[in-house]
Amino acid sequence: MLGRLALGAVETVELDPSRVELVDKPFTQSLRLDIIAEAIGAILKWEPRIEVAEVKLASHSPGEVVLDLAGVYLPEGREIFVEGVLVA
Repeated sequence: MLGRLALGAVETVELDPSRVELVDKPFTQSLRLDIIAEAIGAILKWEPRIEVAEVKLASHSPGEVVLDLAGVYLPEGREIFVEGVLVA
């Protein structure tokens, strides 16, 4: 199974397949931090035009995580806010 972060109009970012199982685990604060760290890592790796400022876990259910992202779109120097990013 290939994990994806759908960043709306920005792009779709592929997650490391070895880490996709994170969305299926029982929720803990440690898991919350792992998910956020993986999302930031994927964005840094696959979308260098975005400087990540903040990632929030909006919701989590078995097999699905929703994130809210804030950052800067570097080519234009403008702030971006992406809500409802689905990781499944």
